[in-house]
Amino acid sequence: MSWYTDYKLIKDGDGYILAIYLNQDSEFAKEFLSNKESPLKLEDKLADLIKEKFSNIKINTVKLIVGAVTVVSIPFYASMASAAGAAPSSTSQTGTVTASSLNVRAGPSTSHSIMHTLWNGNQINVIGESGNWYNIRLSDGRTGWVSKDYIASQMNTTGTVTATRLNVRTGPSTSHNIMHTLWNGNRVNIIGESGNWYNIRLSDGRTGWVSKDYIASQMNKTGTVTATRLNVRTGPSTSHSIMHTLWNGNRVNVIDESDGWYKIRLSDGRTGWVSKTYLQITETNQQDTKQQKIDKVIATAKSLIGTPYVYGGESLQEGGFDCSGFTQYVYKQVGVSLNRISSDQAVQGIYVSRSNIQPGDLVFFSFNANNKVDHVGIYIGDGQMIHSPRTGDTVKTTNINVSYWQQRYVTARRLIY
Repeated sequence: MSWYTDYKLIKDGDGYILAIYLNQDSEFAKEFLSNKESPLKLEDKLADLIKEKFSNIKINTVKLIVGAVTVVSIPFYASMASAAGAAPSSTSQTGTVTASSLNVRAGPSTSHSIMHTLWNGNQINVIGESGNWYNIRLSDGRTGWVSKDYIASQMNTTGTVTATRLNVRTGPSTSHNIMHTLWNGNRVNIIGESGNWYNIRLSDGRTGWVSKDYIASQMNKTGTVTATRLNVRTGPSTSHSIMHTLWNGNRVNVIDESDGWYKIRLSDGRTGWVSKTYLQITETNQQDTKQQKIDKVIATAKSLIGTPYVYGGESLQEGGFDCSGFTQYVYKQVGVSLNRISSDQAVQGIYVSRSNIQPGDLVFFSFNANNKVDHVGIYIGDGQMIHSPRTGDTVKTTNINVSYWQQRYVTARRLIY
């Protein structure tokens, strides 16, 4: 008995939506209609169907339909001829091969053909994931799939120890030596992962490995629901009770993971668990993080408008700021450490030409118009800077495009990049 009865292609931008009508008597249709989160795997069947009939067509989305109801909508990001299998969630990270040799396959399971071999220590770009498989981009531009068990992916997040005590080992398994012990509540920097292990950096600079089972990681991801509806449960398995329902297109914050489940935070503050299968994950863009810092710099600078100029001042407790004390204080609020003197700040960060100045950049001037830096302000866009000018004045906004400041302009530096 075939698992589907019909299919059709629907034009969708530069590709197509593939609508597949499931046979209502098949095990797959029954699984969906029984409202279970983990249907029997369709990956291989989808891959075979697309490879056989649509190898030269870009499939953007696959919709599975029972009767007149779309039971799941799966986004795809490449032609299934080259990335056969499941819809990869979008990520952007790098990883290192930990196995002696590692097969790269055409899809996310061992049933797919081997297309390449990687070797221990090879670095790869991870562009997506599906279940226990990473979608990677090779150096020649091809994409393929590798088992997560043999990739130490590079991360930049923090975690908290949940066990009473936790052994830190020299490698990602219990066969490796214990090098350190952590205690309940200890916070660590997570710099990578391999299988069920996190690579962490200790406070003394050493690196080691701990089991994911005892670390509550603070992830930096959001997720979009791809199923028609998705049950949120009180724990990471279908044995836990349903506490909420999400709908197709809903976005949630992902704060942790366990095996095939993501822990999420709902808009009302509650936390629960959803199956990874139906959540398209997006790493919080680094550019967004940069922009948030820039926005905070500008907002903080604006909040200080009207604060008196105080020679040598570098905090509100001192009653005000001089020019470089002002910039040092503002950038400190976003974790950027500036030198104390304007001429020393003028060598920090990266050089920016005047034509490329952007909001959040530091702009430097010479009051004597001799190209020797003795003043600094924060550029906020539209030809304006916020600065603390001189004794008797206050923090204020000034147009740097007037002749006075144009004649005294020296350079600009970017600290957030």
